[in-house]
Amino acid sequence: MSTFFKVWINPRGVIRNKIEEEATVQPFGKYLLLAYISGVFSIMFSFEMEAPFSATIFSLSVFLGAIVTSVLSVFLMPVLFKWFGSWVGGRGSLAEVRVAVIYTQVLPQIFIGILLLPFILLIGENFFLVYENSLEPQLSGLQNWALLVASLLLILLFVWQFIVMLQGLGEAHGFSAWKSLLVYIIFTVLLTIVLVIVGLILALTIGVLFI
Repeated sequence: MSTFFKVWINPRGVIRNKIEEEATVQPFGKYLLLAYISGVFSIMFSFEMEAPFSATIFSLSVFLGAIVTSVLSVFLMPVLFKWFGSWVGGRGSLAEVRVAVIYTQVLPQIFIGILLLPFILLIGENFFLVYENSLEPQLSGLQNWALLVASLLLILLFVWQFIVMLQGLGEAHGFSAWKSLLVYIIFTVLLTIVLVIVGLILALTIGVLFI
């Protein structure tokens, strides 16, 4: 439980200890469970739909999205961050980088989710709805305050978590947080390029099929 809180103030120390404990024989069951819980919160925060709200669609989206997110977090992201980190002199093994991903990306997301869950419960489905034209959500004064506080907390905690992630990856690779930032920039740029290419291929394929 101490790791749950300590990673926010001493990410390098936590990753150093966890690498010693888990790099040799990694508890994949625990990693997948943590990543799934993290994925549930992540999908919830990013989920948007238009009224009327469908609880079935919401539940399926969160359930299936969390499964995909957990697999990517445990198996794909560590591979990419190990590979990109090696481009800038990183020495971390795949197991060491996986530890960094789990404890400085997955675990903090769970903390954020638990912290913000009461606000989401108070706001209700309006937290997830997108309103078109001039329609405005009908929120009480308390719900408006809850939405404002939740938004501010999200911004603050996500910035702090990003710093924690940089420190964690830096510890795993044996380099500075600035090099970690460069790795994340490389990751973001290449991921964007891949998504654009995939989107264009899908658009062209659909266009050909319907011509």
